[in-house]
Amino acid sequence: MEEAEHQHSEIPLATKDTVKKIFAGKLYDSQSQRLLPRQLITVSSDTGLILSVGNYNEADERALDVILSTTRDTQDVIDLRKCTVMPGFVDAHVHRK
Repeated sequence: MEEAEHQHSEIPLATKDTVKKIFAGKLYDSQSQRLLPRQLITVSSDTGLILSVGNYNEADERALDVILSTTRDTQDVIDLRKCTVMPGFVDAHVHRK
């Protein structure tokens, strides 16, 4: 993925009951085989599908800090800024008896 594809600005944190925002400190990109820093993953609350992935900026991070420090209802945001996020691993094989 090109670095320019990961640029976002003025990203709204969440629209109630529509999307979840995951703030990842690092995200493993299997196509480039790199860890991408400061990634914002937007997920549909209805379908669970990833809607977008891109950089979050300092303004987004400050807004997240305000939400986390002033609101009890933080179900629309997931703070993984100190974590590395990797794609899910699925064990799809079956053992027949």
